[in-house]
Amino acid sequence: MPYKRGKHSGSCVFQHQACVQSHTPPHLGRSDHLSLLLTPAYTPLSRQTMPTKRTISTWPEDALPRLQDCFEHTQWEALYHEDLATFTDEVLSYIKYCIGNVTVEKCIRVQVRMLLRARDSAFRSGDRALYSVARADLRRGIRTAKAEYKRRIEEHLNNLRQVGQGIQTITNYRGRAVTPGDSDAGLAEELNSFFARFDTPPPPLTLEPKDVRRVLCLGNPRKATGQDGVPGKVLKACAKQLSQVFTDIFNLSLERTVIPPCLKSAIIIPIPKKSPTTSLNDFRPIALTPVITKCFEKLRFGFSNCGLHPSSG
Repeated sequence: MPYKRGKHSGSCVFQHQACVQSHTPPHLGRSDHLSLLLTPAYTPLSRQTMPTKRTISTWPEDALPRLQDCFEHTQWEALYHEDLATFTDEVLSYIKYCIGNVTVEKCIRVQVRMLLRARDSAFRSGDRALYSVARADLRRGIRTAKAEYKRRIEEHLNNLRQVGQGIQTITNYRGRAVTPGDSDAGLAEELNSFFARFDTPPPPLTLEPKDVRRVLCLGNPRKATGQDGVPGKVLKACAKQLSQVFTDIFNLSLERTVIPPCLKSAIIIPIPKKSPTTSLNDFRPIALTPVITKCFEKLRFGFSNCGLHPSSG
């Protein structure tokens, strides 16, 4: 940005002073003008954080039948271990490994990137025929990627649930805040005494495979996956094949009164209560527990209801 030397030659007025920094290079020969070099005063967003890589997997049409066949022919006795935590970890790791074998990673961007590299390599080689073929392949690859992206967007728009979630995300909709009522210490004590009374201790709980299978079939396949990486759709589709091994895990846990650490771990996601956030108190922690843990809680809760005094029902 050249400007003429004068009374105010040491200053330059521009619109966005806070966004750039000015540097004055030396004179250009015998010119009576100075050059003003403007550089950004901020760090671009692309340089503020390191790029992260996410792997998105798709479920082919035959993925669930293949999983069912795999679990049907699995010798679960080979995974048994005296340590309950080790036993549970091995079972969940094996299920996650099988899921990885039947799912397919999305590779549209990878294919386009490979075609770009092939075109650049052909250009550097100097072979016109090879370069022409590489350019044609790249055009076809980009056209295919755009068609696939269009198809996914259209499928997304046909799902009213996803459309509603997208609108809520765009508009930053948080829903209505529920205002709790006034707390009454006396009422809380009475409720505590009422709910905690037991005339006789409940009988020991022993789960059956049919009970575990029923709870797995009632699971919500849209529930978020916990740290174990086993989605609810797999537990629901393969309930018959997985009911026996999870029955053994649950019964051992109830017998030893120990919960395996992998079933107690959760992913904590901070959700902003308001925008913008100014303190840590402006975040609400959301815990993503494993889906199989929620199934175990349902079974235990059903047993607790059966063990209550008849007058409490």
